[in-house]
Amino acid sequence: MNDLPLEIITKVMSYIPIECVAEVASTCKLWNSILNDTVTWIQRLENIGTYAGPEILHHVLFDKAAMIKYYKMCTRNLLRNINMDKDIGSWSGENTGPNELNWSNVTGDWKIEKHVGCNEFPVEAGPAKANTVTSYMACEREQDINLAQWLPDIEKLLKDDFQLKISWKVWIAPRYDCKSSYDAELIFEDNSEIVLAEDFHLDAGKNWTSLSKRISTKNFKFSYYEMGKDRQFWAGHYGVKILNPTITVKLVKIK
Repeated sequence: MNDLPLEIITKVMSYIPIECVAEVASTCKLWNSILNDTVTWIQRLENIGTYAGPEILHHVLFDKAAMIKYYKMCTRNLLRNINMDKDIGSWSGENTGPNELNWSNVTGDWKIEKHVGCNEFPVEAGPAKANTVTSYMACEREQDINLAQWLPDIEKLLKDDFQLKISWKVWIAPRYDCKSSYDAELIFEDNSEIVLAEDFHLDAGKNWTSLSKRISTKNFKFSYYEMGKDRQFWAGHYGVKILNPTITVKLVKIK
């Protein structure tokens, strides 16, 4: 591979997963130099469709840890403990705090299960050990996201010629014998809201449905809110099943 032109080696190296960079870089001096070179980092950022121009590089170029955090901000799901399976079982906001499970303002009686009363998880949904399921009362939860923890100067950038592209996706399913509904929205620091799903009705069945939306914003602090319930008010956990809610962002320059 070292016999190839440098630009080709750089292109190939830019696709190496971030968690494997240190191991691959230890292979030889040339690869270590390429993997830590600014050109490779720019290519890596361009590969994922986020901005890699001089304005952003000015903030992270000479700080490898900052560059890695910016890359992770633009590639990872910003929601944590998405299926609440750190604590398998039944729980509610009264007995589980946000520091333990990442979610806050939890109301209602949630339960963690694994595709009970519906089809198995779709391959397209990605890996998952469990899903959450709601009950006959409205079950709510929120999770706060502050992008400044990933890119400290993001507020300054967003005041200039930049904006965030936020992508949302979730998989939901009913129980085979009960109707249910689902809501989701983003609540920004200025109290403005963007509805992602509003009273989305699911008839009794077994199939998983994916919902998604993309928005543009200059807000870097926001909360993700979800609510689900069954529509027949049966006692027990017959409400909507929620799997792998995902929030990803990209920083883009306004043309």
